[in-house]
Amino acid sequence: MNILYHDVVRRRDIEEELNAKFMVLDDLLRRSDFVSIHAPLNEKTRGMIGERELSLMKESAYLINTSRGPTVDQRALTKFLKEKRVAGAGLDVFDVEPIPLDDALLQLDNVVLTPHIGGATVEATRALAMRAAENVSHALKGKVPPNLVPEQATVF
Repeated sequence: MNILYHDVVRRRDIEEELNAKFMVLDDLLRRSDFVSIHAPLNEKTRGMIGERELSLMKESAYLINTSRGPTVDQRALTKFLKEKRVAGAGLDVFDVEPIPLDDALLQLDNVVLTPHIGGATVEATRALAMRAAENVSHALKGKVPPNLVPEQATVF
């Protein structure tokens, strides 16, 4: 598989490690068969995939969003899916969560929807449990837990 990516910061280490190619977003959308979004939600990423961006994608392409719902204009995506202007989508996040039962996405056969649990693998759940145990162990010993939230927290 050819890996294309876009980010606000070019990552030459990732390019070398994964044999990935950096591209501007419009070119990435035009060329990709699968577009997978992994971005935080902020003022720059809100609506980053809208009607204009979807129109750049191949009709045979799939959009996958596991980041945050509002990074994709859900109404525009629904329209493109209904009109078969993109082949399909895999969504783990939505504008409103849980997704309302009357949402048009639920009626489409070219979309796979999961209830914001895409990362809930056995491995990820085990890693979270181990991290929690490590934090508790540090606290019981009077040490600063390694994974404080918020990260700016002062000494324990």
